[in-house]
Amino acid sequence: MASGIGEQLSAARRAQGIELEAVEERLRIRERYLRAMEEEHWELLPGSAYARAFLLTYAEYLGLDGEAIVEQYDNSRGSDEAEPAAEPVPQIAIGEPREPTRPRRAADAVRGRWLPIAAIAVVAILGIVLVLGLTGGSDEDGGKRAARAGAEPGKGSPHGSKPDQASPAKPQSSVVVRLTATGSVWVCLINANGRAVVDGVTLPAGEEEGPFRGEAFDVTFGNGQVEMEANDETVPIPPAANPVGYRVTPEGTRELDEATRPTCT
Repeated sequence: MASGIGEQLSAARRAQGIELEAVEERLRIRERYLRAMEEEHWELLPGSAYARAFLLTYAEYLGLDGEAIVEQYDNSRGSDEAEPAAEPVPQIAIGEPREPTRPRRAADAVRGRWLPIAAIAVVAILGIVLVLGLTGGSDEDGGKRAARAGAEPGKGSPHGSKPDQASPAKPQSSVVVRLTATGSVWVCLINANGRAVVDGVTLPAGEEEGPFRGEAFDVTFGNGQVEMEANDETVPIPPAANPVGYRVTPEGTRELDEATRPTCT
């Protein structure tokens, strides 16, 4: 059942002589979404959160009371969008005694049988070493053996390896980007292959996109009402009212001029 929202939007736009193409270019909201709002085809919008954001932006652009329009939309939708209750998280009692498992008891039994045998073997080895020490070669032979051991480093190790050396840190080959809208903001995010991972949509306040991982990203924001993280580090974005753009790589982030910003068109 029509709520009258679409008629208000359409009438206000036509009264001002504005075409949908001009609205799309100004607000960065696709024409098909604008038409869906005017015809009240809410199922064509990406979701209720986007519907509210689009309605607020479009209504205020036309000089209408955006908050009243959004409230009218919520009332017309009724309780259809009530979210299901979150499933309770199972509680685990702390300090609850546990029975030892069967594998642990088996391991204890094996260890108990082998301990006496291991002790006898250690005593035998110590005896052999002692006998060899008393009847072994002269100090000169010992010195030669020590010299050979020193001349062949790593020969006594199982793999003949050299002493451990710290491996140089490998440079990062990818970057992870996460976006959080602090207000209504249009976003176009392109990966290194030229594919739009956020294809020119207007995000409402609180909406998150990502994380996205790739070799590099180019991004354009319709304004500065957004927070961006690159590899868990916050990128400072000025609170600008005009579009801004950035190129994000593993080496860092730099600002793009207007000619090189992605447009998702």
